Amino acid sequence: MKVYYLKGMLTNIEELNLLKNMFNDKEIEFQSLIDDYTELSGLSKEEIANYLMLKLPREENINLVAHSMGCNYALLLANRLDNISSITFVSPEFDTVYPEERNQIVPSNKVTINESSKMKWGLKKIKNILLFIKSKKWINEELYYFLKKKINTLIIYSKGDIFVSREILHQMGEYGNILLFEADTNSHNPLLEDTGAIDEIYSKITAQDLTKVFLERNKHEQNIL
Repeated sequence: MKVYYLKGMLTNIEELNLLKNMFNDKEIEFQSLIDDYTELSGLSKEEIANYLMLKLPREENINLVAHSMGCNYALLLANRLDNISSITFVSPEFDTVYPEERNQIVPSNKVTINESSKMKWGLKKIKNILLFIKSKKWINEELYYFLKKKINTLIIYSKGDIFVSREILHQMGEYGNILLFEADTNSHNPLLEDTGAIDEIYSKITAQDLTKVFLERNKHEQNIL
């Protein structure tokens, strides 16, 4: 079992290594698709999509996990590839969190323990912010086509995360192929906390694989009869 990961804007190598170890502990192979988003600077949306698609195998089913800004890029892949078996959005920022909604978000009582150290201000961070702003421009169009594809989808977000709009996630959760999981933490990346989020990803992928096994078995039995 393997997941391909699209990191958040400020995720550093230490955090990626921590995530890799956490997934490996669950017997899930973990591969980060990109370590530095500044590689995408100056590219158009389609050029970015092609650049990322080249990093994925075409001959196997893909389980994609994306965090924060990475979710915006995951949409590009999901809409252009036919071998995406499942996709997990972690803390997607698909819409703006307006003050009224932010005031309604109740923080978790649990202490956030694994937040990574953030990059210092510099050219790299400025480039990442510009890429994030650029990626927000295609969200509505890409979400429209994504929802029509009906890919098996899990959305994970933290109870106390003030950067994630619940309204759009709850609307997406009305689709039969999309499940929501609220982690009892304030972290912008609940995968780093002991919230059961990675177990939820494991269950989603496993259940999906078992469904395929049963479908193939039934098909085989019908052919025999």
